[in-house]
Amino acid sequence: MCNKMLFDPFLSDEIELGTPATSLYRLIHDVYVLLDNADRRVLAQFDLTPSQYRVLTLLHPFDGRRLTDLSDRMLFARSTITRLIDQMEAVGLVHRVTDPEDRRAQRVALTSAGADLRERAYAAHEQYIAECLAHRPAPEQEQLIQLLKHMRTSLRVHLGIQDT
Repeated sequence: MCNKMLFDPFLSDEIELGTPATSLYRLIHDVYVLLDNADRRVLAQFDLTPSQYRVLTLLHPFDGRRLTDLSDRMLFARSTITRLIDQMEAVGLVHRVTDPEDRRAQRVALTSAGADLRERAYAAHEQYIAECLAHRPAPEQEQLIQLLKHMRTSLRVHLGIQDT
């Protein structure tokens, strides 16, 4: 086992160590950790976790989505999605309905309270993220968006993950 260094994700000089792919991975991981922390901070005022917020953004008030679709979309195990939906249902944010196309399947839809919370949380989240990320010029932001879209596509293909 080669242990050349201990990696501290917040020490930028260590990002450059290793291959370009390793450096890229470390940097993207660091950005993810920081964005996740930002999400937790802004969503805490609504008593939401990032996973709960993601569910709210994926649901519609009327037709909803199948639990299996949510699981696939969020890359969560079905048991994890079930527990998450159980928690959200207990506080009145979502409700289960029978799937009209398959009576054995269930869909999850937003309640009016869930739709209201989603709108308030979305507005606060958008404002917070804009404040955090708006310091770069628009052309740089657009270039980064395009690069990350290409990376996402490549990763999805490499991992065999279908678009949902």
